[in-house]
Amino acid sequence: MNFESTFTPKYIGKMLVKNRLVVPAMDSAMCEEDGSIKQMACDYYGARALGGYGIVITEIAAVDECASGMPGEPRLYSDQYIPGLTLLANAIHRGGAKAIVQLHHAGRETSSYMIGQTPKAPSSIPSPVYREKVNEFTTAEVYKLIDSYVSAAVRCQQAGFDDVEVHCAHGYMGLQFMSPRTNKRIDEFGGGVDGRSLFHKLVVQGIRKACGEDFA
Repeated sequence: MNFESTFTPKYIGKMLVKNRLVVPAMDSAMCEEDGSIKQMACDYYGARALGGYGIVITEIAAVDECASGMPGEPRLYSDQYIPGLTLLANAIHRGGAKAIVQLHHAGRETSSYMIGQTPKAPSSIPSPVYREKVNEFTTAEVYKLIDSYVSAAVRCQQAGFDDVEVHCAHGYMGLQFMSPRTNKRIDEFGGGVDGRSLFHKLVVQGIRKACGEDFA
């Protein structure tokens, strides 16, 4: 078999990647319990960059206070986390890879024990996993949530990351807005495909406006 393309450079937007090998976002349990990033996480991701990968995507990172879906999830919703993010981006770059953060919100797929409050989601339909009460976002809160994604992306850029990936799978927030099974809204963020995808559209447009065309 010919794997020539696997080891050739490729542009993603204006970001040049040295090959097509990618470390996808996976929970590492290497970040700190308070959501900060220290040496252990830097060593973990830095080692993968040294292994020859063109891109290293770090694990899900919470865009606001009720976003976390697992213990020790990295946090992006305050400037206090930028120094740790900077250390992580530098560790990945030293290994020769492009550094990407996966922006995440668990929505209904978390617990009040985990986040210290009632989970929020596009609609008040409990998770089949956690089976807890869920509060539905007001329209104003959806726009605030979009701003949280944009602000998180800006912090990643300030920390030196090359790119962000918006998590829209595995039952989390992106999918909760998109699926008619979990989105029963009657405002502009519900209804047909155009309404259910408006959240995603505004997140991407907001990041592009805030971070510029050079940020993938």
